[in-house]
Amino acid sequence: MLAWLKTVVNLGPRDQLAEIEQREPSLEERLERLIGRLGTYSRRTANELEEIMSDLEKVLDIVERMIFALEHIGGAERARNLRKRLRNHRTRARRAFETLSGSANEPAA
Repeated sequence: MLAWLKTVVNLGPRDQLAEIEQREPSLEERLERLIGRLGTYSRRTANELEEIMSDLEKVLDIVERMIFALEHIGGAERARNLRKRLRNHRTRARRAFETLSGSANEPAA
């Protein structure tokens, strides 16, 4: 999916919108599934959380570029909502990682 997103970023704004609109399932549905597969962050290892945070950063970067391009043709509202949800998941993953890392650094009782 990241490869497809990177391809879409390199298209012009109208072509991006056309590619996103014709995608089955839709971009939102695909990212919903991705987010759903992430599950509960509190049950993840530090390595898993680092990988999740890295992937979310890549996706957010791509979505940011798409929003910028789509704002000029009026198709950005859905992308903004998606960005908001992705940022929420990035924050949740980061907090779970910080909690996990903080407990690993605490002295043993």
